[in-house]
Amino acid sequence: MDTVKAKNFIIIVLLLMDGILLALFGADMVRAGSAESSALEGAIEVLNENGISVSEEIDFTHGAMSVYTTARDEQLERQHVTALMGESEYSDQGGSIIAYSALDGGGEATFRGVGGIQALLRNWSAPAEFDAEAEARSMAAALGIEVLTGSGTAQVNVNESGRGTVVLFCAHEGVLIINCRLIFTFDGSSVVIEGTRPLDTVTSGAEVDVLDAPTVLMRFLEHLRELGQVCSQISSADMAYYFTATAAGDGTLQPVWRISTDTGVFYLNAVTGAAEETAA
Repeated sequence: MDTVKAKNFIIIVLLLMDGILLALFGADMVRAGSAESSALEGAIEVLNENGISVSEEIDFTHGAMSVYTTARDEQLERQHVTALMGESEYSDQGGSIIAYSALDGGGEATFRGVGGIQALLRNWSAPAEFDAEAEARSMAAALGIEVLTGSGTAQVNVNESGRGTVVLFCAHEGVLIINCRLIFTFDGSSVVIEGTRPLDTVTSGAEVDVLDAPTVLMRFLEHLRELGQVCSQISSADMAYYFTATAAGDGTLQPVWRISTDTGVFYLNAVTGAAEETAA
């Protein structure tokens, strides 16, 4: 066999091997998908046997999730305060609490190392065509805080005179942070802002393997039994983040499964399956 024929023969063999490997990989993917589907069906059946139905509209698939660390950045914080209420002076109150006061007397704010915010904007008046939600979103942007966007992502309770509240829910890269939110109270001549933010900057992120849907559903059932609670339907299940922080200004965003039922919303750590308690 001459050199050219030998090379052609080797190429053909390699192509055949590639084809075989690809076919085997595809078969493995099909088997894995079938096994996962069977496991999910089994978990749903167990829930059904316990009187809990699972909405057929739920899509349990999700993208990659990471654990993020966040940190307070006092320089950025001051820039955000300036964007919200103008040039301000600040004073360290101790315990990682910093108070700000606008030089023109138009506002004051307090920021805490664990993410807490309280602010008062004086001498504020609603414009002629006042949109409370848009105004709240503009203030959140000035503070450098990402919030959920889109229809239905804000709770608005404002009357015709422009008085009332708007609640915005904080997010990281478009994903809800379940225990971080901002409440804007409009009162005709002033605005009060209070809530919790996930700090100023993300300093690191590490992708993690999260519990699959069948495992989470079984952990959820165990959690219900431990609490002595009942529900009859799971209407949605998706990924979110849970925020924790120390007084020193270091925080963590941990992925969680958010499970909505007819008797309330439950949060399970997406890595350990442990329940996360939140008032948000």
